[in-house]
Amino acid sequence: MSLFVDVALPGLWWNDLTYRTERPIDPGCRVVVPLRKTERVGFVVSMADRPPEGEAREIEAVLDNVPPLGPELWELAKWASTSYLCSLGRVLKLMSPAALMRGEPVSAFIQVAPKATRSKLAFCYVPRDAVRWGQYVELLEKTEGNALVLFPEQVQARLFWKALPAGLKEKGLLWPAGGGKKAWEAWLSVRLREVSLVVGSPAATFAPFPSLDLIAIDDECSGAHTWQMAPYFNSRHIVAKRADLTGASFVLGGRMPSSAVYARHSPPPPKFSKRKVRLVSIHRAHLFDHPGIADALPINQLLIQRTLEEVRAKRTVLWVLDRKGYAMEAFCEECGWSFFCPKCGAAMRLSGEGEQLRCPLCGEKLALPGACPRCRSSLILGRRPGLDILFHTANALLGEDHPTFLWHKELQGRRKLTEMLSALKDGGLVVGSRLVLSLLDIHQVSLIGWMNADAEASRPSYDAKFQAFRMIWDSCWRGIEPDEREIIVQSRIPGRGWQRGLVRGWKVFWDDELKERRELSLPPYVYLVEISPPRGRKKELEVALQKAALTVYDPEADKDILWVKVERLCHLQEVLRPFMHIGQSGNGFPEIEIWRE
Repeated sequence: MSLFVDVALPGLWWNDLTYRTERPIDPGCRVVVPLRKTERVGFVVSMADRPPEGEAREIEAVLDNVPPLGPELWELAKWASTSYLCSLGRVLKLMSPAALMRGEPVSAFIQVAPKATRSKLAFCYVPRDAVRWGQYVELLEKTEGNALVLFPEQVQARLFWKALPAGLKEKGLLWPAGGGKKAWEAWLSVRLREVSLVVGSPAATFAPFPSLDLIAIDDECSGAHTWQMAPYFNSRHIVAKRADLTGASFVLGGRMPSSAVYARHSPPPPKFSKRKVRLVSIHRAHLFDHPGIADALPINQLLIQRTLEEVRAKRTVLWVLDRKGYAMEAFCEECGWSFFCPKCGAAMRLSGEGEQLRCPLCGEKLALPGACPRCRSSLILGRRPGLDILFHTANALLGEDHPTFLWHKELQGRRKLTEMLSALKDGGLVVGSRLVLSLLDIHQVSLIGWMNADAEASRPSYDAKFQAFRMIWDSCWRGIEPDEREIIVQSRIPGRGWQRGLVRGWKVFWDDELKERRELSLPPYVYLVEISPPRGRKKELEVALQKAALTVYDPEADKDILWVKVERLCHLQEVLRPFMHIGQSGNGFPEIEIWRE
């Protein structure tokens, strides 16, 4: 007598597929099944309640006698599928190393009885990295069982691992950032209980411990904990559930809490004995003019003076401006025409020495035309000076006696970094985008100048003020010897609004910010879901959402994007389910991103 099983496959569709089998198979075991003209490795979800309506194809091979992931990760996968509005098969694929999804054989999972105790939550919001990490080490030394410590970036995980006592290193491993053979070997080592400690970046989120006694996540409010591909897992959110499932102690740490943690738990802020941030007005700045640029570049006299003093004392200074290129926009002074990318429609920047147009989104490059396409005027100028102009200005201010460097994503490289750090031994100035802050982890910096705090907080995002505050706050404390570091912030409204927290602490910032978000019904008090439907199906999806009485926004009428505001995801899940059935493969599936905080 034939039996039937439901199998989760790593596709975008949500529904499981039913196959025929000659014997019962435990949920969580891998099987090889036919799908159209190919074969796929999937996971058995359950024995089917009844045969499918059509003819069921037969399972081609059963790869496991017992589930390879263990009960905790299996439950975690089912929870994540619902919490992130994605298929169970897709979650299992992201949770598993590539070799497991290729069907590589593995030994039986070592079963461990779950703890009877509930997870205990603790906070470690200490601004200095060295002090905070020292507290993690103390916890690890007291932990007798398995422990997982996550950092938002691999460089921080590596620095923490390097500073660990030898005794902890002997029983642990630094989880590799990428996939491949090293990730497979690490996965097997953890699964076979050869190590009891894993330190890593978000790549280690699903390290397959049979049990967990301690989970610590550092810099938990960092956006780097959110994965960069759909379904956009957040490591803190995932490991919080792991702590709940395993009964592990759960430590949330960082320089400040996230909105969700502060709203739910209100952890106490540390006390500060010294004011680190100096807020100065752009309106009282020196204005530096540049050929072909309509706006002057403002730099406050205090920032210039302190920069010269620090560089002459053979110390390193950073100037941060998140505007790559020569100018953020090119326009015709006569008729106001602006230049847009012919491929993606984004406003193009001036780059090089102002003779080239470049799209910041798709990278398209065009020569700057000699005349305006609309009125034929030759008066084409740049607006909002960028990093290239700031770099030229800094060079002129410092002269040839002190080195000045430009640093952003396109200029990064190990060789260039080594050369720059060598030159900075006798002091200098580095001008860069927000990525320049990564230098704080490997080089001592005495002064940071934020050239335009208002621009950081005015991005078209509900959490723009938090992102601006967090970047500046982190720059106060991140990295090597931060106690003597000085921060100078240029602003049109110094000390007002969200900037009050830069002087008085993150509690003041979150009290003001969350009051506003609650009034506007924004995360963390509701879910804000961005749905990108397949081309041509936006209206159909919008009508379905509106019929379900959901709050729907169309942020850009000419783009295939919808925003939905919901208090419970289960309601939205039911509306989306017909659009996520495998029968819709020919039409394509919506992509979903959930903002929780």
